[in-house]
Amino acid sequence: MQRKHQNLLPRLALVALIAVLVIALAACNRGDETPAAAATATTAAPAETPQAAPTTVEPAAATAPTDAIAAPPTDPPTATPTNTATSTPSPTATPTNTPTPTATPTVPPSQALAEARRLHDNGDYVDARQRYAAIVQAQPDSPEGYEARWRLGQAYLEDEQPTEAVVALGLAREQVPEEALPVELDFWLGDALAQVGNPAGAVDAYRRYLANDDTLAGEVNLRIGRLLLQAENPDGALAALDQAVAAATDNFVLFAAQEELADIYRERGDTGAAVAQLDAILGRSQFARYRAELQTRAGQWLADDGQADAALDRYRRAIAEDDASPGALTAANALAAAGQPLDDLAYARILLGNGLYTDGIATIYRYFDAVPDHPAEPHLQVAEAYFNQREYTSALAEWQNLLDTHPEYGDRTTVLIRMAVANSRLGNAATARSLYKQAGTPAALLEAARVAEREGDCQTAAAEYLDIARLYPAAADAGEALYRGGVCQYELGQVEAAVASWQRLVDGYPNNTYAHAGRFWAGKGALELGDAARAAQLWQGLAAEAADSYYTARAAEIAAGSDQLSVISDQWQSQGTAKADVTDSDLQAEAEQWLAGWAAPGSDPASLRALPAEVAADPQLARGEAYLRAGMRGEALREMDEVRERYADSPLAQYALALYFRDLGLYRDATLAAVRTGALSPDGLFGSPLFIQRMAYPTYFSDVVEAEAASRGIDPLLVYALIRQESFFERGARSFAAAQGLTQVIPSTAEWIANAIGWPNFQPDDIYKPYLNIKFGTYYLFAGLEMFDGNMYPALVGYNSGPGNAGYWLDEAATDDNDLYVEEITLSEPKLYVRRVLAHLANYQRLYGTP
Repeated sequence: MQRKHQNLLPRLALVALIAVLVIALAACNRGDETPAAAATATTAAPAETPQAAPTTVEPAAATAPTDAIAAPPTDPPTATPTNTATSTPSPTATPTNTPTPTATPTVPPSQALAEARRLHDNGDYVDARQRYAAIVQAQPDSPEGYEARWRLGQAYLEDEQPTEAVVALGLAREQVPEEALPVELDFWLGDALAQVGNPAGAVDAYRRYLANDDTLAGEVNLRIGRLLLQAENPDGALAALDQAVAAATDNFVLFAAQEELADIYRERGDTGAAVAQLDAILGRSQFARYRAELQTRAGQWLADDGQADAALDRYRRAIAEDDASPGALTAANALAAAGQPLDDLAYARILLGNGLYTDGIATIYRYFDAVPDHPAEPHLQVAEAYFNQREYTSALAEWQNLLDTHPEYGDRTTVLIRMAVANSRLGNAATARSLYKQAGTPAALLEAARVAEREGDCQTAAAEYLDIARLYPAAADAGEALYRGGVCQYELGQVEAAVASWQRLVDGYPNNTYAHAGRFWAGKGALELGDAARAAQLWQGLAAEAADSYYTARAAEIAAGSDQLSVISDQWQSQGTAKADVTDSDLQAEAEQWLAGWAAPGSDPASLRALPAEVAADPQLARGEAYLRAGMRGEALREMDEVRERYADSPLAQYALALYFRDLGLYRDATLAAVRTGALSPDGLFGSPLFIQRMAYPTYFSDVVEAEAASRGIDPLLVYALIRQESFFERGARSFAAAQGLTQVIPSTAEWIANAIGWPNFQPDDIYKPYLNIKFGTYYLFAGLEMFDGNMYPALVGYNSGPGNAGYWLDEAATDDNDLYVEEITLSEPKLYVRRVLAHLANYQRLYGTP
């Protein structure tokens, strides 16, 4: 088995490193390493190199910085991105930032510690460490000094500086009374020691942690087992991994431990025991792709052990599990090597499933040559393979070949539709429309009309949309046809006809997906026609249908400027803002009184803050909290998500969990639990007390958001709305497209922003630091607003799909009507995104007041 590290640091490494004192750990010259910053988000976290301290200094106390922190420079945007598909804005404004104030001896220790913890929580590790060090110097033997010592080490570890973390955590462990240390300190120390290549020391630290808290026994024993393998102790590793299997409370830990055990047995030559471990996983796992991988691995081990028949059986099982998986491909190649190849069609399906389109196509063509009288389906596979490679002309030829050579094929409609899509991709609008019409289904006819609309022929599109609704009134597409037909009529200036189309939608298809939007547009058109009474009648139903929608918010916004529509704006605002003299405590008490009234009659309202006994005793909740304290946020979120969902039908559990998650800093779960609390109530979320609604639309990281928004001249409520949509305030959020952090900045955009604002030493993982992520996201939003003259609509579309796309759709719409601009966006994701962010903004403004 491969050994990842040798024991690079002996058992006494910690003692040797104690000579590297906290002068070097925390008192770096800030002015040499920091870019421009806002008041609460001042620095990046570049790596620091501890300097050797004088040997006369006692290691018992940390030394505070001796120099004042230099005020950072401003950060004018200077650079433009490269290798991007769309143009990027070049903002001109240069905000002036203020430095974070330095802790002084006159600040009470508790206040100084709170400020350091705030910076720490925001991911501003450099400033946080400086303040922790200052507290240790000023109050070394106080409760605040004790806490500052261990938090200093924690901040180094979270900032990916394990060597410094080893020193600081080791010092804390030696110098702070045991009762003042968190039990997790030994877990952190084990993590840091493992990272610096000291597996023996890490094992000792993890075992100390387990002796005090075995909640995560499975995870910790898994780590110990892996470390003992690094330390060339396979027997110890085997024992630890067996303990991990016995203690595992979830499949993530269990399967990882069983895979490690399988590898150990495999290296020892015990193929039977190794395969038995894989089979144990197969007995539980429901993930086909993973199962295929395990079957293939078992087959390879059995083949190496001379068990050829058993190996071939495993390879076949792997293919049966998931023939589009890498495991299936490996298994198919192994079968071929053993003289039992798959037939060409089966092998081609595996190749295509793994994205090997060229090889898959060649294999199917070989099959065609061998079997002239073949069915139609392989032609479809070839055509789709060409399509997936964006070889649309070749795809069209293959589909046409199918139609020509297999006149008996029963699903010609689908082929015609796929050919229409390919022609659209090639820019052949007329041919695409002809093919859609040949297909002739209501859905295909809708697409034909949509092509005409996208080509700017609203006259034709409107007529065809309305024909669909007339000829196929029972079709699923009839509602959308009426909606789009109305939009085209409106664009043509046929407002009265458009209102009639939307009214038909509202009246005839009230449950249709497009009926809500149709109600808004019918009201807007009625206003233009001078019929405010009709607009009011239509819009009064919006909030009942979807109180949190873009269309409801827009109706309220328009109504606010009309005396004739005051009933709409009053209805919206009645859900809203607290009086200035009402405290948060008062709002919470009001909410708990309300909750008790319908969910727990006769109970003490204040008691509802505590977790219900069943929830509090849930072992998964304890594991989630233990994972979070240990620094394993992803695992903690996994556990807490399941807890929240388990009690999804209990309003008392959801309310208490919202408070609990909020206090733990699990803001996504806190927000979702608050939303669920309101949704379960007889009044719905937007009839809930203000405290509940504000928890559903929170203002977490307010210190950073307010400062960054002010520095860019942006409404902070817009930033909150954007963060809520992007991440639900989860700092570790990552999308399938690699968008990262609170504001979901993708890596290439983050690099561009770092260059634009002059942020030095930027590292990709820095984007997960809340203070920096908010700084970057706010800047990118600011850049879009600058590019589009302050118009939030294209700025938000650009934030989601690129400023080039936003500008293109703006040019295509050729209108100052932002609602119409949204309708002209041809991609569903940015269209939905801008509507949701602006709906969130409307709710933030309603709940917190406009600036």
